[in-house]
Amino acid sequence: VENIVTARYGSIQEEFAEHKISGETAARLLEQDVVVPWDAAVASLQALPPLDGEGQLRREKWLQCIALQSEGFRLMSKALAGDDVIGMRAARAKLHKASRLMTPAGAPLTYDDWLSSANIKFYEGDVDGAIVDYTEAVRCDPKRASAFYRRSQVCYNRQSWARALADYRKISEEFESAEPDYCLFRIWLIRARLGEREAATQELARYLEGRKCGKPDDWPSRIARHLIGSLPEADFLKAAGSKDEKADREQKCEAYFYAGTRCLIEGDREKAKE
Repeated sequence: VENIVTARYGSIQEEFAEHKISGETAARLLEQDVVVPWDAAVASLQALPPLDGEGQLRREKWLQCIALQSEGFRLMSKALAGDDVIGMRAARAKLHKASRLMTPAGAPLTYDDWLSSANIKFYEGDVDGAIVDYTEAVRCDPKRASAFYRRSQVCYNRQSWARALADYRKISEEFESAEPDYCLFRIWLIRARLGEREAATQELARYLEGRKCGKPDDWPSRIARHLIGSLPEADFLKAAGSKDEKADREQKCEAYFYAGTRCLIEGDREKAKE
């Protein structure tokens, strides 16, 4: 059962990642094609006769693994249907945790193992442990961006400005697949909080002038213009609206985040709360 599920899940995820199918379609395929008899598997394991110490330990591990896999696929289907990035990470964390349960003791941890472990710790509230494991993932493979990006986000949220700034700089300078716009926005926010607002504004203005990705008046360019002060807040918030429901929701969320953070930097906490 595990091999069949893993193979089908992998093919669906690959098609989704390559944009051959939509999240909604992927969710439907998971529901229709990855039909796993979790209850029957649990019943079979529980019906086994009494086992010795090692056998009982493996049975308990399998029961834990099945519970994690069942919950992981449920979360995955829900996340795909709603294009929920956070839900997707939570689902993957469950599935990776299930995988690690059945990994032989003493086996070396890979980049993906450390990344998964870090995600699990983060979702369970162990932020310090998550940072340690993201750092181990970076050590395993410093040429992959995911661990740097996740660590930068965690450090930003806990206001570890210097460390977050170093990660965002590395991502923007060394990884072509990263989103340069949003890395530069975070760099501006961090430098402004560190008292380097004028220099940060000059840096972002230079980037905007020579920007190679996107269109001149697209949404990211408007975020940049608001941060450097050339797009007033009222116009910025108005520009966030879109006829597309998903884009409207996402752009307004981003607009309130950047406008609110800018108010905090300027010392206007009451306006930031609004």
